[in-house]
Amino acid sequence: MSKSSLFARVCALAFVGASLAGQSLSAPAIEARPPATRSEEIKDAYGATTVADPYRWLEDQKSPETRAWIDEQNKYSESFLRAFPRRDAIKKRITELLKIETIGVPQ
Repeated sequence: MSKSSLFARVCALAFVGASLAGQSLSAPAIEARPPATRSEEIKDAYGATTVADPYRWLEDQKSPETRAWIDEQNKYSESFLRAFPRRDAIKKRITELLKIETIGVPQ
């Protein structure tokens, strides 16, 4: 996962957390729908249990189709998050929280 897509997901989680905490953060209106995701009729049988796996094709990270899907999803997320109020303040705070000076064995 790239740093920019990780940052987008962390910002989305921060927005949800802040909203649940009662802070006043208004999300921008989204006019476009998220990119469509193709699904397939794939099912696996495990004994008497059948499990559907319609998005198995996304497991192949090297597939050009999967890479294109990821790029489109990231563009959609970024278009939403870029317009988000207080994004810079949230980015600054998350950066502070994720900064680790050293890592070692607990003592």
